[in-house]
Formats: sequence, structure tokens, C-alpha cells
Amino acid sequence: MMTTQDPAVETLATLHTLLARCFERPDDELAAAIASGQLDAALRDRAGAVDIAVDEPERPEQPVKAYLRTFEAFEGPSAPLAESVYKEWWDGTERGILSGPAAHDMEQRYEAADIEIPEAYSPDHLAVILEYASLVLETDPSAYPSFRQQHLDWIDALDARLVETCDVPFYQWAVATLQAVLEQTDETISDHVSSQSGDLR
Repeated sequence: MMTTQDPAVETLATLHTLLARCFERPDDELAAAIASGQLDAALRDRAGAVDIAVDEPERPEQPVKAYLRTFEAFEGPSAPLAESVYKEWWDGTERGILSGPAAHDMEQRYEAADIEIPEAYSPDHLAVILEYASLVLETDPSAYPSFRQQHLDWIDALDARLVETCDVPFYQWAVATLQAVLEQTDETISDHVSSQSGDLR
């Protein structure tokens, strides 16, 4: 298995992992890291190392309630974190979220890597996708662009949904930061792949 020795790519892989944490349902440990600023401080530090400017966010006092209200509201509008919701084929049913093409593909990818997806998440949950993207960056950066195009092409739609439904600044910040990281990763990987190709000539 190939690994990257490019420090910028390694930092971007870490950023994908930290962003995955931002979109996990907070347990006690994660809730404390969000409320205290520990999580966003680590993210801002890594972002600065690859020239991504990230402002300090407004942190929720009750991260669990903020997460549930933003992404899992059972009454009223919310912004689900399942990729399938934002794809044209989705028919609006719970069955569709759990068994769509995006979820099926992610499930197969994790099975091939012999990694279990936590039962609390659908295979196409954003946190699951970002964890896998980090793995791709760590092991085969040249495969990242196709994965990005296939499974991270809906973040603008998520952002639009948040504009309509979200009143939690921290999660608006998290999605804006993700967009900036994805943009920087696209540029960095393009340069990385070009340099690797040049080395082979």
C-alpha cells in the first residue's frame, strides 16, 4: 500500500479526520472538546499550516442538543448528514437514506479495507465519508480526486440547506471550513500528482 510523504497532504488528511469529528454525534468527550474549543483549536492550527485561514467559531454551550437540532431534528427542518439525501435519485423515504447507491458504495469500500462502520451511522454519513477520504489521502492521494467527485460533491447543497434551517453558528462554521479544506485539497493534490508524475519521467 502506497503512502504519501508530502507534509501538506498529510496535514490535509488530518484535517479531514478533524472535520469528521465535527460532524459526529457528540458523546461526552466530543461535546467537551467542542464546548472548550479544543477541537476547533486543533483544526485551526492544522489549517494554518497549509495556508487555510479559519476563524475561531462561536461554540455551542450544549453541543449534543445543537447537533440534534441541526442535523437530526424529528420535528421541523434540519440538514441531514447523509449523502443520499442530496442526490437526485432519493425518493424522500428513510429506506432511501439507508440503501442508496452512495451508501452501498461506501459500505463496499469499508468492507474492502476491512474496517467496520459504527452502527450509529449510515455508510454515507459525512463523518464516515471524511474518515475514508483521510485514509485515501494517507495511502493513495492520486485516488482522492475521483473519490472527492463521487462522494464529496454535495457539500454546497448541505451548506444551502444549513442556510435555510440552521441557527447554530458552530455547524455553519464547520461546513464553511470543510468547503475551504476541500478547495485547498483539490489544489494540493493536483500539484502532488503532477510532481509525482514528473518524478517518474
